[in-house]
Amino acid sequence: MKKLFALLYASIVATSAFAQGTITVANGSYAFARTNAIGFGLTAGNTAPVLGGFYYAVFTAASTVTSIDVNLQNLLNGTWTFTGVYATNSAVATGGRLLTGGGIATTTQGWTPGQTNSYLLLGWSGNLATTDVNSILNQLRGAQLQGGFWVGGGFTNLFSGFLGVTPIGFGEAGGGTTGLGPLQLFGATATAAGQPIGSNPNPSPFDLFVVCGPCPEPSAFALAGLGAAAVLFLRRRC
Repeated sequence: MKKLFALLYASIVATSAFAQGTITVANGSYAFARTNAIGFGLTAGNTAPVLGGFYYAVFTAASTVTSIDVNLQNLLNGTWTFTGVYATNSAVATGGRLLTGGGIATTTQGWTPGQTNSYLLLGWSGNLATTDVNSILNQLRGAQLQGGFWVGGGFTNLFSGFLGVTPIGFGEAGGGTTGLGPLQLFGATATAAGQPIGSNPNPSPFDLFVVCGPCPEPSAFALAGLGAAAVLFLRRRC
């Protein structure tokens, strides 16, 4: 009987040790996802409310990690871990909304119940990839965000899509034997569980910047612009 109890106890401990946290991804009206083409003299606005048009992956890191490099190469070096949770855009008319099937999502790695971590979401347009974060990371390797658009890396098609990350949130995952409810990744204010994305002070937008792929350097665009201006000036004088 004692052996049976010991085995049962060991099984419970092992199960709880490998249990993963629960989160909710829906962003409501906080930190709308936006497509940003201002780098090309165009506009920024909420992502279109077309199901499957955009995909998102939740990453987590140690609570001591409070920033990420502008080119997002830290997603490739082990600093951040993909949690196994994906989301997509909803069909809410305002656009810019995220959701997961069933509402509550369970991480499969990197974030156990009661563990306080930093987190962010990587987002991309569906024409770059669907729910395959490795495909996106492979394209991102070596890419640079310059002048408000992505160049280089594995992006091979000109003006091929949009890519970006949320600001960094901070919170305690729910689930398991902790008694905590699922952590809400987005929100207006800090809670006992942490500091959600979109909370004050100074919430930042969730911008997905245009992927230019094999574009010239931004300086080349500037020179092209000056050349066009010179041509117009000469035509007016003639």
